[in-house]
Amino acid sequence: MTSFSNVKVKELISSYDSIKRFCQEYNKINYIEFDYYTVNKVNLFAIIENFDFNLVDEAIEKMVNAIGPIKRIFSKPIIHLKDMDEILPVESVRVVNNETIIHASIHSELWENITSDNNIKPRKLLTRNNQDDYQIYENQVFTYTINIMLAFLKDNIKIYKEFMYNNRNLNFDLLDRLDHINYYLAIGKLHTGYIRNLEKYYSLINRAINRMQYIYNILKSRLNRPVYKMNKNIISNKKIVLRKTNILKMHKDYHQIYNLITFLNDNNISNYYDNNEEINENESNRFLDSYFYFLEVISIFSIGHFNFQICHDSLIDFDNLNLKFKYKCWDLYLTKKNIENIDFLEITLSANKIYKVLLFPSIKNDKNDMYNNILKITNANEYYICSPDCWENSVYVSITNVDSFRRIQQIVLKMMVYSDESMSVCPFCGDVLVKDENEYVCSTCKTVIGNLECTEYKKDYRYTEIKDYKQFVEIKKLVTNDYNDGFDIEGLMHFRNITKIDEHMNIICPYCNKSHNIKSRI
Repeated sequence: MTSFSNVKVKELISSYDSIKRFCQEYNKINYIEFDYYTVNKVNLFAIIENFDFNLVDEAIEKMVNAIGPIKRIFSKPIIHLKDMDEILPVESVRVVNNETIIHASIHSELWENITSDNNIKPRKLLTRNNQDDYQIYENQVFTYTINIMLAFLKDNIKIYKEFMYNNRNLNFDLLDRLDHINYYLAIGKLHTGYIRNLEKYYSLINRAINRMQYIYNILKSRLNRPVYKMNKNIISNKKIVLRKTNILKMHKDYHQIYNLITFLNDNNISNYYDNNEEINENESNRFLDSYFYFLEVISIFSIGHFNFQICHDSLIDFDNLNLKFKYKCWDLYLTKKNIENIDFLEITLSANKIYKVLLFPSIKNDKNDMYNNILKITNANEYYICSPDCWENSVYVSITNVDSFRRIQQIVLKMMVYSDESMSVCPFCGDVLVKDENEYVCSTCKTVIGNLECTEYKKDYRYTEIKDYKQFVEIKKLVTNDYNDGFDIEGLMHFRNITKIDEHMNIICPYCNKSHNIKSRI
């Protein structure tokens, strides 16, 4: 999982700003109005605004045309021979000249012995070695170009993969009863604002992602070549000033690289790599502020499409969110809080016992002890970091991903399971749970709730799955393991699992992170 790119932040700022404007314009509304506005006034799911598919396709074409020269430069780059004076053991010395003799005569510390006829027996000698020098300007330009290409591919492979993933999810089967009954209603509302943007680009996306895979695999397999390894640290965190040297002008392969980097610079594609283009603090704070409004809206949308009904007299005030929802034996409170100058959402769910979760919005992939401090202050059970990009150990809640609302519903489902110790009502459909050996099963929706103990940490935890549900899916990795962000795996059980699962749908223990094959023990 990759960190949030600066380029993507800039592209998404306007998308989340529209959510903020909606919240400010339509503040203090009831849920019926909210439900209407999320279909007609604001999009909770959309592709990146102003995303230039044609420019990406043109850049891919330029890169494909440059693959031949790139391969040849990786194999046989232009180098300079550099003479290096070194003091080496005698047995390693191959070149002896006048400087070697003069140096040996005045450095007695390098003598092994003096023979009986007063001759010197040296232990080490000064010698001159010729070394290949890869660190010429043209090779630095080449390495810089490769880094831009890799960064460009990282972002766009991920964006395009998400397009394909979203399109697959939007083509749902109404006869499939594995999803929540309100899922189809929710996905239909999100679908309304999205499909207009995607259809005309779908064939372009399908073609582009295969070509990006081709380019990426070629580059990745050659990064251990000396021409790249010797220069990557030199140009790290550095923007190369392009000069048209004789080699870049006359050598056919390097000239192709010059043309490619010129195109990348002219179209601001080099910003994918240049760390000098980082967003400033004002942009970062603006984005986080707008993203928090989105987190509020998508949380209300998720809870309202997961059986819960909002209290009739409740008005949605996005600046001071304080809502109560109810379903069967569960009461749910969604509240906006601020502690130590950090805004977050607090979800409190009570049945037989209280279970509390905190949702922190973040656009930085960092570990902050402040979250743990707030967890203690609020006496919450756990917290989640919600991010507009998918990082490890974060909840991917983004305007560009159709399943964002389902990840919040998955958290709510977990809270419902842990807050109801009686295990009498199915948290998924509201029907009756029946005990079957060590598990509780719903005959209507086939939800299974069970208890397990982590043998390593000696801690109990609960799991959910679908009774007798077996699905064998080949996980298709579009590029490499670097970009298998877990979308395919996390959706295998239709977000009805409250613990992580592996590609075989085995439960992953939340404490030791090891897979447990529950099915083999039933």
